[in-house]
Amino acid sequence: MTCSASLLTSAQGAAEAADAAAKAAGDGVLTGSAIFLDVEYVTSVSTALVDYMSGWIAGLLADGRFKPAIYCAKSNAATVYAAATAAYAAAGRHDAPSFWIASSVGFAITDAPTDVGLTYANVWQGLFDVSQSWGGMGATIDVDVASTASQ
Repeated sequence: MTCSASLLTSAQGAAEAADAAAKAAGDGVLTGSAIFLDVEYVTSVSTALVDYMSGWIAGLLADGRFKPAIYCAKSNAATVYAAATAAYAAAGRHDAPSFWIASSVGFAITDAPTDVGLTYANVWQGLFDVSQSWGGMGATIDVDVASTASQ
């Protein structure tokens, strides 16, 4: 698999959205479920990354089986959110995708996702690489809070 900034185009985003939808459907993911685009931390959100995200969102919206959703670092969230809402508006939509925000600053397991400081946060990932044991089995996990329960 190639990893290159040259792949950050609207057409590539749309193609990968189609692939994600096909794979999710093939794996039995329920129609209407969110598919998260993982936008890892970057020092600045480039125009090419915005083009890719816009194509990916447009592709999932056009497919119609799944809801686009975004995972990103809090430091990039405002720019990513603006791009995502613009992609929704371009598709004639007045809503926005769900946002899963990563930030360890000020996190407590009793917080609401919006306590990260973003009104559009649906999930807040606040603890990273935590070792826990359940039923005698150890695992390294990330700790999140969400606005809705898993289904």
